[in-house]
Amino acid sequence: MSKDELIIRRHLTENFTVLPNDLLNDELLKSDGLALMCYLLSKPQDWIVRHKEIQNRMDWGRDKTRNVIASLVQIGYIEKETIREEGKFSETRYIVKDSPRPEKPSPENQLLVISHLNKDIEQRTDYTKSNKLARQKKQLLVDWSPDDTDKQYATELGIDWKETLTDITLWNEKNGNKAAYASCRAFWQGWLRKEAKARPARSNRQESASKCRTLTHKQQEYAKSAAEKLYYKYKDEYFRYDDILKAVNGFMLTDQSDESWRKIGLGLPRPF
Repeated sequence: MSKDELIIRRHLTENFTVLPNDLLNDELLKSDGLALMCYLLSKPQDWIVRHKEIQNRMDWGRDKTRNVIASLVQIGYIEKETIREEGKFSETRYIVKDSPRPEKPSPENQLLVISHLNKDIEQRTDYTKSNKLARQKKQLLVDWSPDDTDKQYATELGIDWKETLTDITLWNEKNGNKAAYASCRAFWQGWLRKEAKARPARSNRQESASKCRTLTHKQQEYAKSAAEKLYYKYKDEYFRYDDILKAVNGFMLTDQSDESWRKIGLGLPRPF
């Protein structure tokens, strides 16, 4: 043996696997993908492989096994087929190739890998997991708070950012604090723009309310929203919601001046 020989090979005549250098040197194949390809291509053509067997042999978890297979599908070393029987999901079939783009793959270069999945339950699990990953990319609104830039945006629109934040908090609480967004700032700005556009209409509603003895349905809803905002802000001071709502309803039937609110406002700040 020459002293320059750094790679030693045995001359095998049986029980060995031939692998293309293109596969072994493909830079698109990461270490895990390359390891799995070598393992799969070492098996006979009719060998049935299950996900669990790959997990045990490669010492991987369930998620990693699926991720590695998915990466090989994306590169082109594996083709994925969904088999249906009588219109229902039966199994997932993989065609494994030693080249991602063979002109005419021969039977010797293909390995049929059938992964027996748990049919409909497995499909629902994948769907649920993908939805969970999508939600993880969003931020819960309840965990977000406006910074100086967000507050300045409200000020430029002529809107009290504290009142808007209270309105959003109440709205989110009613819906179980489940609201989540990829950009809470974009949601904040959209809410403020709608608030700014609604101001003229709101002023008209308030003005018309002062000229009649009863409130319209929309005015009643607006009064409830304003009363809830005051209630949640001052409930620790033992104010009753019904009393606050009654005061707000009465205020909307007045000229809505500071003097009018002082007379019926229970000592609370103006609702709007």
